[in-house]
Amino acid sequence: MSTHSQCLRIFKMIGDLSHSHGITVEEACDKYGISRQVFIKDKNLIDELIYPGFISKEPVVGEKYFRYCIKKDGEIMKDTFLTQEEERQLMALISKEDPNDFSEIRKKLFMFSHNEVMKLANTLTHRVEIAYAIKHQKIINLIKYEAPFLNNIQDYKVEPIDLFDNNKRLYALDIEDNICKTFKIDRISSLTVTKDSVSHFDFYQPKFHDAFGWSCAESETLHVAFDMSRLAGNMLIENYPDTKAQRISVDNDQFPYRFKAEVARYQGVGRFVLSLPGHIDNIQDQDFLNYLQESKKKYLF
Repeated sequence: MSTHSQCLRIFKMIGDLSHSHGITVEEACDKYGISRQVFIKDKNLIDELIYPGFISKEPVVGEKYFRYCIKKDGEIMKDTFLTQEEERQLMALISKEDPNDFSEIRKKLFMFSHNEVMKLANTLTHRVEIAYAIKHQKIINLIKYEAPFLNNIQDYKVEPIDLFDNNKRLYALDIEDNICKTFKIDRISSLTVTKDSVSHFDFYQPKFHDAFGWSCAESETLHVAFDMSRLAGNMLIENYPDTKAQRISVDNDQFPYRFKAEVARYQGVGRFVLSLPGHIDNIQDQDFLNYLQESKKKYLF
């Protein structure tokens, strides 16, 4: 069997498995012209490349056979998979005549890091993987995480606890030092979901996550309140959807909205306020006002 045919079959099979009805062994064998043993090997390979338990086996009511499909929390949307043009380009790429190219491409397709394989197949996002790990209480490896404040890039082995800030951030226990930390999803180069279960529950610390993407201990929240113009009020909801419950209407033609809430830090909400001069009024909390005044000075370089 040629390498390009094998690679293309794997990609197409992931697409078949992502459909709600999945695929049976017989259907796969008939569609791809393969044996039952080859199908099982392909299925196991996909399961290994994505994450453990990615593919489920469901009995067909009234029948003696099973349907294989991607678990609901890992389903792939039809419009995110390979198009015919992408298939054509992939086919052209991996069907080069040079044996060395063939070997190298095959190695990259089947031995790439978890993240690179997913990029090629357009299957899952980091958010879906992390949500799966949280639901099934599995340890994950964050590979080449970029931490600007620490000015470094390093790997982390963590127990995922929660996704917040519209699933843009992960709250997790760093197993190395048993400290709960926040990780931005877009700073994760790649990740793997392991088969190991979480176990360090005694080190989990309750956290408050505000609508602006910041966290703090539940006892350390900060109060903020201010009025907004119609433009600012709408931009608040558009950029920070979780603030909707804290935005209320008030009887003021110029500033018809008011925001009143607890936040973890002033940085997130402060950045919003400072970005809209003339559209924010009646800032009541003095500590927050002091923070804004100090921050404003930094803009005058």
